[in-house]
Amino acid sequence: MTTTVTTKLECEYDNLFAALSKSHVHSMGATVKAGTTLERGSLVKLDGDYVVLVTAAADEVYGVVAKTVTAGESDEPTVIYTDGEFNGNKIIVGGEDLSASDFVASARKAGIIIRV
Repeated sequence: MTTTVTTKLECEYDNLFAALSKSHVHSMGATVKAGTTLERGSLVKLDGDYVVLVTAAADEVYGVVAKTVTAGESDEPTVIYTDGEFNGNKIIVGGEDLSASDFVASARKAGIIIRV
């Protein structure tokens, strides 16, 4: 049995995008593990079947969360941006000593440009 999830994204202009045009931004579905919250703009990596917040400079960037999602007692679907240009001051990363600038090279390999 195949399950199709359709999510309508409604976002206010929050300066997450750095480019004037979003025509080159692509997105895809992903899964957030139960008990996890990821905010819009979170830089994520893959951890098995789930996307999780990057927490170490060596993490391989997979995408940027498109809409804040809270997975309660069960896993939740979400949407991530897989490429595009983003403002570094709006990107969320884990780890107290880390910032978006620590992930510029890794994100670039994934097609994500972080403007710092």
